[in-house]
Amino acid sequence: MDTTDATWLPAVVCAFLVTKNALTVVGNTLRIYEDQVVVEIPFTKHDLVDKLQMAFDKESCKNDYEVQ
Repeated sequence: MDTTDATWLPAVVCAFLVTKNALTVVGNTLRIYEDQVVVEIPFTKHDLVDKLQMAFDKESCKNDYEVQ
C-alpha cells in the first residue's frame, strides 16, 4: 500500500471517528490520541495532511458530533 495515496483518507477518518480517537496537527507532527497514549508522527507531505484535514471537515459536516 502506498502511504501517500489520498484514496485511503476517508477510511482513516472513519476509523478515528468509530474508535473515538483524536488526531491533531502540531507543526510538522501528527499527534494521535488513543486512550492514555499519544503517538507523534513527523511528516513532510504537507499536501497529504491538508487532504486529511479536508477529509475530517467533510465527514464532520455529515454528522452532528457531540463533544464529551
